[in-house]
Amino acid sequence: MQALDAKIDPKAIIFANVFFAASNSIFFKLSTVPPMVFVSTRFFLCTLVFFGVLLIRKAVWNKPMFEISGRRFISLFLIGFVFSFGAYMYFIALKETALSSVLILNSSNAIIVAVLSFFLLKERITSKGALAIVIAFAGCIIVALTKTNGLENSLLGNLCALACAACCATYMVYMKKFTDINVPMKLFAVYAGSFAFAFAVAIIQGNSFTAFENGQPYPVEEYLWILGSAALSVCISQGIINWALKYVKASFAASVSLLEPIVGAFYGYLIWAEGITINHIIGGALVIGGLYLYNRSENR
Repeated sequence: MQALDAKIDPKAIIFANVFFAASNSIFFKLSTVPPMVFVSTRFFLCTLVFFGVLLIRKAVWNKPMFEISGRRFISLFLIGFVFSFGAYMYFIALKETALSSVLILNSSNAIIVAVLSFFLLKERITSKGALAIVIAFAGCIIVALTKTNGLENSLLGNLCALACAACCATYMVYMKKFTDINVPMKLFAVYAGSFAFAFAVAIIQGNSFTAFENGQPYPVEEYLWILGSAALSVCISQGIINWALKYVKASFAASVSLLEPIVGAFYGYLIWAEGITINHIIGGALVIGGLYLYNRSENR
């Protein structure tokens, strides 16, 4: 590992980051506002946060605010469209199908990332590494299919979850090409593009940013869900991922996301008192074991 300048292990940080990323499904599930209102508002908050970080870097450390060429800024701005569309698909999937189905289908981004990384980034994946991902994915299936919450799967929701997985994989692989750019600048460009796309779609759909269709104002808690999603699952989570991608493979970062269904079950137990069955334990063991084997194969 070449993270000589890192104070802590980037891989350990990626594992811890799963708890922040998994919280996104909670906020999305609790919200009742139109999808693109939620998505665009949280991306607007994220854009402000990273712009503020750039201002602080300039004021405190006298760093240039925009250490990036116009062409590369536009590239990051446009990949924000893909990221925003993925968030939109995720929101719809959570409303149309069971949370377990969304998590398992979205976890398939690890497989998509591995394929894209092989062809686009020329990252080599050993046969043992591929087998480890399959094992982890099998454990993810066991956990996800156990936790249905009494909801029937919807074809629309399942397709949206798969579309989200494809968008997330594309974003993660593409961002690997910009590891030389400082994280605040990179994420400012991405989330500015994400906000622009989501805001335009919200306006086209005729959505209000202050009230439901019947004219009733959004309750205060709706803004709290958006704020929580922006802070935990976007600013902190994506900041960690983009920092860690300087030191680890994109396929490794994606494979760790397979833990999200396990963390989702943990959140469900804490928030909604959902039980943890033997299937959760077996599936969790497979996921953790698969990730451990993948980590060993990568180190070799």
